[in-house]
Amino acid sequence: MLTTAAWLGLGVVVVTLDPDPLLHRGLFFAALFLAAFGAFSLLAYRLSFSLFSSKRYRGNVSRSVLHGLTTAIVITVAALLQLSRALTTFTGLLLFGTFVVLQVAVLVRR
Repeated sequence: MLTTAAWLGLGVVVVTLDPDPLLHRGLFFAALFLAAFGAFSLLAYRLSFSLFSSKRYRGNVSRSVLHGLTTAIVITVAALLQLSRALTTFTGLLLFGTFVVLQVAVLVRR
């Protein structure tokens, strides 16, 4: 339910607010982070049942939250880089590499 509210909030921010003031940009990035965090946490939780055979990983809420958190951070950083016109192929590949390392670190965490 909170994820739906975050996506609706992101839609309201995009449709109704002017993108120039700094406060509106902050609201956009906060709503983007919350929406991505909720969506990818739920997705990671659901996929854990079909992708993992080990009971250690299946239905583990804390791992799903960590996967959602790292994904939301990477998406928000990519959006911030795009805003500052610093998202190039090289920085995108670096960001993707960082994302892969973080996801592997979450998987091997005990």
